[in-house]
Amino acid sequence: MSVHLPKELTYGMPPVLQGMKSQELRVPTYSNLASFAGQNSVAQIQIPNIPNTFMDPSTSWLSFEIVVTATAAANYVDAAVPTNNTTAMNQCILGSGGWSLFNRVTTYANSGVMLDDTLSPNIWVNAWRNLSQSYAEKLGDAAVFGGQDTFINNPNVGYVIGGQTGTQYAATTVAGAVITQKINFAIPCIGFLGAGSAGHLIPMFVCPFRLDLSLEAIANCFLGSTALPTGTVQFTRLEFVTQTVTLADQMMDAVLSALPVRGQMSLRCNQVSTTTAVLPNGTSGMQQLLVGTRVQSAKSFLVTFNQANLCDKIFGSVNPNLASFAHEINGVLIPQQLQDLTKSSDAFARNLSAMGIWSSTNGKGCVGLSNWAVAQTANTPAPPFVAARTGDTDNAKMVLARTSVANCCYLFSDVEVFGSKGSGSGFYSGVNTTGGSNFLRLNFAAATTALSTIYIFTMHDATITFDIAAQSCYRII
Repeated sequence: MSVHLPKELTYGMPPVLQGMKSQELRVPTYSNLASFAGQNSVAQIQIPNIPNTFMDPSTSWLSFEIVVTATAAANYVDAAVPTNNTTAMNQCILGSGGWSLFNRVTTYANSGVMLDDTLSPNIWVNAWRNLSQSYAEKLGDAAVFGGQDTFINNPNVGYVIGGQTGTQYAATTVAGAVITQKINFAIPCIGFLGAGSAGHLIPMFVCPFRLDLSLEAIANCFLGSTALPTGTVQFTRLEFVTQTVTLADQMMDAVLSALPVRGQMSLRCNQVSTTTAVLPNGTSGMQQLLVGTRVQSAKSFLVTFNQANLCDKIFGSVNPNLASFAHEINGVLIPQQLQDLTKSSDAFARNLSAMGIWSSTNGKGCVGLSNWAVAQTANTPAPPFVAARTGDTDNAKMVLARTSVANCCYLFSDVEVFGSKGSGSGFYSGVNTTGGSNFLRLNFAAATTALSTIYIFTMHDATITFDIAAQSCYRII
């Protein structure tokens, strides 16, 4: 008779794999960083193929340094509180730190086969951060991850460029002085080379990868009384960093012999695709916007509405006088009951469910303010979460940046058919948008008062298959 002892009474050592080693891999860009300055300029990183080696995407990040040169707009006499907080402000980083600087990230195999492509990852990362982190949690973040300034509690504003001392407010900064500050960032990778492939090691012995990073317009990344022109933010270092595992030949043979399909390795990946649309001023009634993302398994949609005159620029999202919305996919409305925007708690519940953290025990219950989706009218500030904070003067921008009211009205739809996102069991469990209709249906309570750019982010499944004999790989979405 076999006896199963509890783990507290089991003292044997677990088996240990032999013949492998782990080390950190750092790959710098081969692009000329002096030319990586204008909007849509691209820096490339070539990740080599290494025999018998895998990378761990859960440990991947981008490491880079920028030098910001700006003219101080106000006097600061200590390292905590600016003396002049009503007439002018120094430059602040908008959004969520390092990711704010990139408007596209693309991964290729063999420098030609696209494996992942995310447009506007800066807006995407900032929106998810606003939805999943409180102000106190953002303050607790390290500055390199976009941690916020104690005295600027607007969700879309990071921290102030303070001076050589590294503090938010340099003690010696005076109005008119030239500030030159180096900032180091370490930001987690997203998509195929990052958390999207977490759960599997990525083989590096099949083919090399190339990571392309496209730069956002510098003026969109900073808020201040004076704009930062191109060239005032310069990259001095840019690297891809990951942890690799190299196997001995015997272990490698064991891995390859255990493949379900001989000569092929397939791994699942969660990715984000983006569709943009323009909503003209004066739009009213019921409108349907075509969502161009065509995938076999769409799991959820996140929608932001941006107006060009917002003080938090591309990172702001305001309600364009919507009464309700729904996604129409293959003739079916999701949610089937048109979502009333006054049900703000439902919107947050869908967000938490899609993130895999919806639970009665995690303290993440949803309480929504009744004015969460109050519409914007003629740029007059509305109640919290949707006020279109524009600001036509330096003074107005300064005041708006130091208020907790922000442009954070997001629409969210969970369209997954089954499966837990938290456990990762729901692979290819979303709706298929490849052969039918895919629309965002918007019902306006009143005509829009400004032109808006709509960003529709689709979270979906992807399969990356490596052909060992052909030394190549391809993607199926």
